Amino acid sequence: MKVLHLVGFYPEIGGPFSVIKELLIKLSQKGINIKVLSPIPKNYDKEKLNFINELPFEVEYIEEQLPRFIMPSFSLKFISRIKESHRNYDLIHLAGIFDFYSIPFVSMDFKFVYSSHGTFMKEAYKMMKLKKIKKDFYMNIIGKKI
Repeated sequence: MKVLHLVGFYPEIGGPFSVIKELLIKLSQKGINIKVLSPIPKNYDKEKLNFINELPFEVEYIEEQLPRFIMPSFSLKFISRIKESHRNYDLIHLAGIFDFYSIPFVSMDFKFVYSSHGTFMKEAYKMMKLKKIKKDFYMNIIGKKI
């Protein structure tokens, strides 16, 4: 089985990064063919990514085009890369509903699973009023369809 994982795959994102990294290591030990596509902030210190050389799967980073506070993981190159490669995989694992790369899953015929990592916890959802407004807007337009 070949699985494409779409996730912000750099340590600063905290818990989701750790959970997904361990999941992917275990899946690859079970013989599942894994590739990670990950948006990464522009001007990111790539020295922090040296850990990927030790992982038993491929990770491809694509730089974001807008600052993260405007639209997480916004990258037309990233969307294009997903469209180019999705047919080569049996399944896509989507690990971020509020990330820009979630949008194609509303209108395209992709086989995918979505895993939430604290996104809908009351504490995370209510932290900042602006974030809540952005999340509510996004959920009403796109999120519920995903």
